[in-house]
Amino acid sequence: NEECLDTSARAVTELNPQNVQAGLQWAAYYTNQERLDRSLEVLGELLQKNPTSLMYWNAWILTAQVHDPELIQPRFKKLMIDPASPEAPIAFLTAMQKNDPWKAVEFGEATMEWSPDHPDVRVIVARGLRGTNRFADAAAVLTTLPDEILNRPEIAYLHSDCLYADHHFQKAYDIMSAIDLDAIEGKPGLARRLKFMLPLREQALETWQRERELQALQSNSTMNPLVRLTINGKPVELELFADEAPNTVAAFLATTRRGDYEGLAFGDIH
Repeated sequence: NEECLDTSARAVTELNPQNVQAGLQWAAYYTNQERLDRSLEVLGELLQKNPTSLMYWNAWILTAQVHDPELIQPRFKKLMIDPASPEAPIAFLTAMQKNDPWKAVEFGEATMEWSPDHPDVRVIVARGLRGTNRFADAAAVLTTLPDEILNRPEIAYLHSDCLYADHHFQKAYDIMSAIDLDAIEGKPGLARRLKFMLPLREQALETWQRERELQALQSNSTMNPLVRLTINGKPVELELFADEAPNTVAAFLATTRRGDYEGLAFGDIH
């Protein structure tokens, strides 16, 4: 009895709005019945009571993508009510970045125009740019944040990550090494990532310095880098197209020059 189901599920979610699983099961019933329009109605009702729920937004976006993708943009625009309180658009963007990161970048740009001064908007937009490999754009957005926000451990980590990916290794290392590990005791995941990544950032900085020295020596040459691979005692020369894949070529050359591939069977190199 769907009327009974709706009444019961509505009562449960009203009694405890944080019981997201009950709400998702309510919507999933109609999804399993292939009544996606009704599932979207249920999720819309739940979002009215809990407009910042990432799980509800994720379910709504996934359902809309199957049922009618044209519903997504108008739904997002309806959230733009008060630029000083962008919590609901930010939640939507966060869920959208997981489902369609490139479309989320478009929505992020619209959000920046709508609420240009809110720091949380800038952070979520920067995360979206980072997720689509627009590292320089993401770093540029982050640098517009006030220092007290930019220096927060999780934001500083994001900033360092964007700079590192854009080959600003010294700046990336300086920012990451300045993060106070004692200040993130309540964030064990971030602390683990920092302890793991910081030595790698330092190593990358040293490797990059050597790489730049080698590039300077080769600056007068128009030839692509060559690597010799020995298979069963026979040399094979590989030409690396740095202009077409600069990150991949730089990483492969750095790993080769460290000797990490010496004696390694060809089938073990990926």
